[in-house]
Amino acid sequence: LSEVEQLIMRTKAIIGRLGDEGEIKANWHKNVGIVFDKMGEIDQALAHSVKALEICEKEFGSGHLLSAMFHNSIGNAFTAKGEYRRALEHLEQALKIWEKALGPEHPHMAVPHHNVGIVFSKNGDYDQALAHYEEALKLDEKAVGPEHPNVAFSLLGIGNVFYRKGNFDRPLAYFERALRIREKIFRPDNPHLIEPLSGIGLIKLQEEKVDEAKKIFERVISICGTEKCKGDEKEPLTDSQFGLAKILIRSEQGREEAIQLARQVREFFKTQKSMHGKKLLKEVEEFLK
Repeated sequence: LSEVEQLIMRTKAIIGRLGDEGEIKANWHKNVGIVFDKMGEIDQALAHSVKALEICEKEFGSGHLLSAMFHNSIGNAFTAKGEYRRALEHLEQALKIWEKALGPEHPHMAVPHHNVGIVFSKNGDYDQALAHYEEALKLDEKAVGPEHPNVAFSLLGIGNVFYRKGNFDRPLAYFERALRIREKIFRPDNPHLIEPLSGIGLIKLQEEKVDEAKKIFERVISICGTEKCKGDEKEPLTDSQFGLAKILIRSEQGREEAIQLARQVREFFKTQKSMHGKKLLKEVEEFLK
């Protein structure tokens, strides 16, 4: 066992002596789930979140605010596993509980709307995703102002939805605004800049502004050379790699690098279950024929 797992086992023994202290036990499972999530152990994180929910519902009932928090954790875990139907069940339940308790205009409602939007987007339900992202954006702008880092998440979600719907005249403003917000916070080589940069590059390529797109894609790839990209940065990185491959393939001297990049992209999207991932995999397969 690792040191973390040994610590978890010791604290579990202590928690086991608490008898009917349901809230403490539920929160212990929640915190352990967070640790496993940070370690990338999604199944372990999910198991602890499910246990926390079971304890909470037994102790306080299914509509308690703590239940919403655990539904949200379970939903996010299923999203990470690519099980979008099950993710949506829990995330919509969390949204329903929070909305009833806090009201639809409460600032905290932005988070559940954003999480539900992510699942709809990954499942290809872009109109549904857009509605939730726009609601999250409205709530965040009202609560924390238009330049707050939280706002960038919804801007990127909206931009991605428009791009994936084929509305190429709409996303650029959202990607550029998200980039401006993040550039005020992060240094130029920070992975948090990858998603808005990649989105801007894709639009520039769509507009046949090839030189601009190429510079942006190369910047994205160089950022992942200075700091290892993981999690949410992997998809926009591969979008940029494929975009660059589409540019390089236009010249004979760039052909070999283009093929190499496309093969890397194919390996990543083979593991993805999102609608966007499946679509890109088909495109890459055609590209490599």
